[in-house]
Amino acid sequence: HDEAAGLVMNGNTYTLVDTVAALSAAVAQNPTGNFALAKSYDAKSDGTYKAPPITTVFNGHFDGLGNTVSNLTIDVKKGNFTGSPWLGQAGLFAGVGASGFIKNLNVSKATVIGNNLMNVGIIAAELSGILDTCTTNGASVVGSGLGGYSVQGPNVGGMVGAMFGPALIELSTSTGTVTGAGTSYGGGLVGGTYQDDGDVYLSHSSAVVQLGGNALGGA
Repeated sequence: HDEAAGLVMNGNTYTLVDTVAALSAAVAQNPTGNFALAKSYDAKSDGTYKAPPITTVFNGHFDGLGNTVSNLTIDVKKGNFTGSPWLGQAGLFAGVGASGFIKNLNVSKATVIGNNLMNVGIIAAELSGILDTCTTNGASVVGSGLGGYSVQGPNVGGMVGAMFGPALIELSTSTGTVTGAGTSYGGGLVGGTYQDDGDVYLSHSSAVVQLGGNALGGA
């Protein structure tokens, strides 16, 4: 693909990016824009991200074009990125807003780690929009919450940490491992939902989920 020329799909022009860093910069400049992954990308050389690569809440369209981001490593110790009540987020996208749409993206051999009271998911830590025809493989890990308090959490999922509002995951699959400590909630696809928001349609996970405390497994 010629990144400078962009890509037109269904009458909409998409800016082509070929690295995680390029996607991050593009979204930061235009959080409601249309972007597409020009080719598969090995993120091993990026090292370990100490914050989500895309910290800006994304309300645009991102098409992975069936390409794969592999060997993505994220380890977040502290920092609130989306403005949600949680103390932080760990994932490729910190947050996908209600108008955000991500499709045809594969993320493989990822390691995504969050600290206490964070939401963790390989593609999105927090999702209010749509994930369509995506796959994830890797390890998702989160710390603990506040035992005995009304806020239990945090949430850890193989694809999405927590779903809010009209969120939807469809035609997607996840594999790998999901691990949470203490009072965490977790699931192979989704860690948890806010007030039972969000839907999962024709999607499944074979991820191994291991949680601590009195947590309940999610989808």
